[in-house]
Amino acid sequence: GLANPARVIMQGHSLGGVVSTYIAERLAKEFSLPVTDVISWSAPLRGSALLGWAKKQDFLRSLPLDQGIERDFCPQSPKLAELQRAIATSDVTYFSLTGSCDPLVRPDSALIPGHPSAVIHHVGHYNIKVSTRAWAHVLAHLEDRLAAPAPSPVGEEAPVAGQAAAAPGPLEIPPPRPGPQPQQSPLL
Repeated sequence: GLANPARVIMQGHSLGGVVSTYIAERLAKEFSLPVTDVISWSAPLRGSALLGWAKKQDFLRSLPLDQGIERDFCPQSPKLAELQRAIATSDVTYFSLTGSCDPLVRPDSALIPGHPSAVIHHVGHYNIKVSTRAWAHVLAHLEDRLAAPAPSPVGEEAPVAGQAAAAPGPLEIPPPRPGPQPQQSPLL
């Protein structure tokens, strides 16, 4: 049930993706949350090159930027490097999505090496969450992940091969509906 879930799948957009990752890697064990997956949408898990560039510009230095964000979300940030090391040795599966037209968090800042990912073409930082193409990738990823059995809670035995598991099966996720088909112009 909800009081004792078999698996927790977290997701977050932009800074929310970084927060979800931090929770999965640092707080989940402390609070006995069985986080198995994190889905990040345009999250600067490897730093924001735009922010790094902005820090070097004389005309932007006078702006009242949040010093924590300015320091912690630039490429080569020690805090992001620590989080990347945790991800590299983690049991959590990360699925990252980003838009090819995202000026704030470029694909090389958002994608995690060694984990599944998707770059959605013609999508930016803010409209990725409403992209039907992005959601189709997320649903396909969730179908694959939920088809696998959930890990056994600490202290419990995993079901033996051939025996039915006590936990309920994976969620039924309907396939994405096709959108309207573009009309071809008679002039072409």
